[in-house]
Amino acid sequence: MMLSKFKRSKHQQHLAQLPKLPQTVADVRTLYAPSDFRATLLDSIANATQRIYLVALYLEHDDAGREILNALYQAKQRRPEL
Repeated sequence: MMLSKFKRSKHQQHLAQLPKLPQTVADVRTLYAPSDFRATLLDSIANATQRIYLVALYLEHDDAGREILNALYQAKQRRPEL
């Protein structure tokens, strides 16, 4: 069902009022393969200096999941303030 112009306008107004985190195109990187994601994630964990936020439903109990958890533990050992 198509939204009327009025409803669409209200929808756009509502979206414009929501809180946002400003981002630039230069800050966005597209990863085309799972191996690229894994390497980028591990590199980001290893180079973290202040905090690590990892949003995940779960980590598999496989080589990749264990590797990520080990990287997190190692980062915490290197920098206890993380």
